[in-house]
Amino acid sequence: MKQKIYIGIFIMLCFIGELFAQTPNNSFQEFREGVLGRYSAHRTHVLNDYAKYLKGVWQEYQSFRGITSDSCPKPNRQPQFSPKAQPSVPIQLNPVSFQIPNPDKQPTPPISQPRKPKHDDSQKYFELSFYGIPIQLPEPDKPFSLTSYTPEAISDYWDKLLKENDYKYLISELKYIADQLVLNDWLRTELIRCYIDQWLASYTPNIRIIFRHFILTYMGYDIRLGLTKEKQLVLMIPFEQTVYARTYLQLGGNKYYIFYDSKAEEKKLPSISTCNLPQRFSTRKSIDLSFQTPLALPNIQPIEFQLTDGNLSVNGTISKALISMLTHYPQMPIPTYATSTLLNDVRQQIVKQLKTQLTGFEKLEALNALLHFVQYAFRYATDKQQFGYEKPFFLEEILYYPACDCEDRSIFFAYLVRNVLNIDCHLINFPGHECTAVELSYPIKGVSYSYKGKKYYISDPTFIGAAVGMCMPDYLQIQPVIELW
Repeated sequence: MKQKIYIGIFIMLCFIGELFAQTPNNSFQEFREGVLGRYSAHRTHVLNDYAKYLKGVWQEYQSFRGITSDSCPKPNRQPQFSPKAQPSVPIQLNPVSFQIPNPDKQPTPPISQPRKPKHDDSQKYFELSFYGIPIQLPEPDKPFSLTSYTPEAISDYWDKLLKENDYKYLISELKYIADQLVLNDWLRTELIRCYIDQWLASYTPNIRIIFRHFILTYMGYDIRLGLTKEKQLVLMIPFEQTVYARTYLQLGGNKYYIFYDSKAEEKKLPSISTCNLPQRFSTRKSIDLSFQTPLALPNIQPIEFQLTDGNLSVNGTISKALISMLTHYPQMPIPTYATSTLLNDVRQQIVKQLKTQLTGFEKLEALNALLHFVQYAFRYATDKQQFGYEKPFFLEEILYYPACDCEDRSIFFAYLVRNVLNIDCHLINFPGHECTAVELSYPIKGVSYSYKGKKYYISDPTFIGAAVGMCMPDYLQIQPVIELW
């Protein structure tokens, strides 16, 4: 945080100094370039310091096994509602806790109109395939190889990279493309990985890791470089969210998750050495996995979707490129999937179609219509059955895959309730199961709880045939966690 404050003060002082020094003939462009030039010099100083610390002492750490999101297994078959199993009187749940989103997290400012870097006629270009999206990017001269991976050798390599203007031009082009596509932090790291994998395809995994580390550090991220006992370099990445099922190290009270080169063999719980950095380097930017601003992807290979329960229906197209980008997205807490918006036009199309079909419905009638739509429009399968690993969906993904499970349906239903009916909806976590609860201003028979003076009724989009207020019998005596989003 201190470093960010210092940078802000630095820019503000530059602004004031320049403001007083201006004459009527000074152009705003000259003023702006002066401020940016001073900030660029500050960044270069920080990066030069980083190269020096890479030459210092590397300390060995033992990695930890990835955190499990939920140790309770999900049902292999979709539960069916039975009136006989429902209580005859209303039941009041006592939630074990209410999970409130991080109150300190500041919203990401909207990305301004991307500024195209000044064209350099001396640059060669090649076409990158970013999950099927063709992108023209510079192709600098290939770097020299590195045979030794001692701290001194890595630091010297960094020094040489810092002196190459072609690499700085490449980074400015990568940032421009990322801003154009409105990529979030994680997809920016993926854009860089795809570029390095294709540009340096014939190089060793270690060289590719060094380049990825250099570019991400240059862009202001707190990415660390690690070395295993097998002399394999890895990236260690901090996230703003908890990441599940991913090996990590604990450095200075923060988790740094381990990522290998695409072609490298991953080791289970490796011992990793990394250089000691001052505290000010740990205040650089962590990777935010959420999507606070919709993406601006070209509709490459559009795939049609059509969903219906026999009463309500929606249809449209989804980008195959987006689905490919999300295939191995780091697993994070369910509310982050729910708060993220990836393709706003697709979502608005769905909302518009359902609003039209629900015109004239009473509040509870509309809620039950949406609930039954989500219950019957999808085939049920656990992530283990469909993928072999746990993979919660962003809303857009449920439109593509042939099956889904409880958290995917809950995210989809909660979004529809809020955006089609303008009714508040919570996500509910039971051991091994995810559902929702909807706010009603009048009492109905069913299972509910109170929050801030309002009643919320369990609404389960996985419980086939159940209406609002009906809860799976196995969870009637269990205290849930209420996930606010």
